Amino acid sequence: MHLTLAAAAAKLHLAAGTLEKFCEEGRIPGVRREGGTWLLPKDAKLPDPAPQKWPQVPDELPLLLLPEDVSCALGVSRATVRNWIRSGRIAPDVGGYFSRAYVKRLIESLSSDESAKLKARRNKSAVRGRELFDGYISDAHNRALGVELLASGLVRDDEDLKVLLANFALQLYFQSRGAAAWKNNLLADFIADVSVGDGHESFRRLVVDLLDGTVPDEARIGRLLPALTRRLNWVRGEDALGFLYLSLRDLGLRKSTGTYYTPERIVRRLIENLRDAEGDLSEKTFCDPCCGSGNFLLGLLTAGVDRKLIYGQDVDATSVRLARINVALMEKDAPTEELCAHFTVGDSLLDAPLMPFDVVLGNPPWGAAFTKPYADELRWRFRTARGARPESSALMVEKAFSMLTPQGTVAFVLPESILTVSSHAALRRLVLERCDFRFAAYLGEAFPGVQCPSVILGLRLSAVPTVVGCRVSTGGRAFVIGEPRTFPEDVLALDVSEEEARCLAAMERMENAAHLKGHAKFALGIVTGDNKAHLSAEKLPGMEPVLKGGDIRRFGIGTPKNFIRFTPDAFQQVAPTAMYRAEEKLLYRFISEVPVFAYDDGRRLSLNSANILIPEIPGLRMKYVLAILNSSAAAFWLAKRFRSVKMLRLHLEALPIPVVPDEVQEQIVREVERIMSADRGEDVEALYGALDAEVMRLYGLTDVEAETIRTALRGKPSFLR
Repeated sequence: MHLTLAAAAAKLHLAAGTLEKFCEEGRIPGVRREGGTWLLPKDAKLPDPAPQKWPQVPDELPLLLLPEDVSCALGVSRATVRNWIRSGRIAPDVGGYFSRAYVKRLIESLSSDESAKLKARRNKSAVRGRELFDGYISDAHNRALGVELLASGLVRDDEDLKVLLANFALQLYFQSRGAAAWKNNLLADFIADVSVGDGHESFRRLVVDLLDGTVPDEARIGRLLPALTRRLNWVRGEDALGFLYLSLRDLGLRKSTGTYYTPERIVRRLIENLRDAEGDLSEKTFCDPCCGSGNFLLGLLTAGVDRKLIYGQDVDATSVRLARINVALMEKDAPTEELCAHFTVGDSLLDAPLMPFDVVLGNPPWGAAFTKPYADELRWRFRTARGARPESSALMVEKAFSMLTPQGTVAFVLPESILTVSSHAALRRLVLERCDFRFAAYLGEAFPGVQCPSVILGLRLSAVPTVVGCRVSTGGRAFVIGEPRTFPEDVLALDVSEEEARCLAAMERMENAAHLKGHAKFALGIVTGDNKAHLSAEKLPGMEPVLKGGDIRRFGIGTPKNFIRFTPDAFQQVAPTAMYRAEEKLLYRFISEVPVFAYDDGRRLSLNSANILIPEIPGLRMKYVLAILNSSAAAFWLAKRFRSVKMLRLHLEALPIPVVPDEVQEQIVREVERIMSADRGEDVEALYGALDAEVMRLYGLTDVEAETIRTALRGKPSFLR
């Protein structure tokens, strides 16, 4: 007997569009199509997430492959393949082409431990293994259990993991009901339908669902016995099951899907921000469209929200099943039918829950990898997907707007880059058109093992958008934006206090301002492609010094520690030789908390950590521009407008530079040269302080505004020595 797509979706508590996608991908056995309609077996089950493996080269591929074909087969970028070819790590074996056999050997090498060099340089999307997601929960015993299970290596696959989670779910069930379980290994009795099923049928159905309706075989149970006899503690409101699932599942799959589950302290902080901004939450409806195993759902229940007002969806079926179990553990009378109706499996980007919600909240995936057909579908549906690479978190913000009531609120944990990076400009324009800013809590690098600053952002749909009233917390400071603001280049610099905003406005309203845009040459330092092969710590015949970013100081260049033969054709990327050999130029650190520029008239080479700028602003001398770029005023403006540790050309081109008479320039240049020529006995900090104060005056800043800038930069390195 077969079911229609709609009937099967209802039975499986799955969005119809997602189930149709599974059918098209051949991930559900026994489906067939008749007259344009999908028919599914009555006993059809949801598939597990597709395993992430090194791609295999099927026999139907051409016998000879181009480099771009190799990049697809290996799952790495074209640039990586070009770099491997240039450095001699791989090479076409048949007249400029790669043979199928050669590529198969590459895949085998990358899948083994034999090729550490290639593995170290492959794309992050190929990362594999497991890691403990520390910080996700607070209970010390449960964290220690996660470490123990991870170290044991007992969990070999998803089936092992589900068996383990089912047993721990049963343990938590009895603990949450105040009943003493007679042993830790409850799964054997559960399978045998002894005791565990008596009076607990509703929860039993949830555990059966977690196990995909199958009975684990005795061999698997026996192998996992050391783990099944361990105890997991019940802590109300804590997602211990999600912690184990997150820590023990495949790391590469999590990264390819952009999945980084949220530590409970961040969940609490988001809900606290919501309560401060929205007041009473008890009668509002909520949806987490990427709910995972339900830590935000548990946070809402802990905050006193009625479970009947809470909904969630996620593309990962196991996560959703854990979310249902988690809610059932906290809500003793929750019917299974209600849990399955409220917490569903589905792709929220394409098939979100239909009812409008007062609040959409959560932590949407960041940087998820999309197939080309899926990305094309997203570009058709979303304004924010029309760039070269759609960003999953930005797409979910746009989708969330369509899920809200007319004055509903979005509260998401997002990468901070959403607010500043040019690739997200489309989302920022959409937000500025449609939303009031309710709160912004800057978190820094809040996710263990993820080097990406994040922010909790609260946005409310509004016919008259404003930033006034937005509550901001950042770096130990908290304030409320009290005046309307403009955001140049649509960069949402929300972490700017009222006093700091007045400083920025003063710098930007100068009548006599010039800009580097259209009046400068920029160049990247040398990208060798293989520093070990091209650089030497000693000067060998034919070599010359080459500077790194660490060699650059404000107004000075340290003694170089590296040497290179300047052979442009051998490098991966190189600027025109004339840029390196210019009679005078400025060198600057590409990665730095503050701008660090130095003057060079020695035609010196630099690597790409030390880039090149040749200012060509009519009437302004290079050393005068150097003084401006190295000033506290410039450091403050760049930090507050763009919040980036990268000195990007786009940012430098936007900096307002005071245009002053020749005699003023002469004075500034003399002070610059005094700093450049100072010996080690001189107080360079004092010389810089005097020059810096003069630049503040050139910007028209008052003493109070100058002090505001110095306070904002306090603790930043000076890079003068």
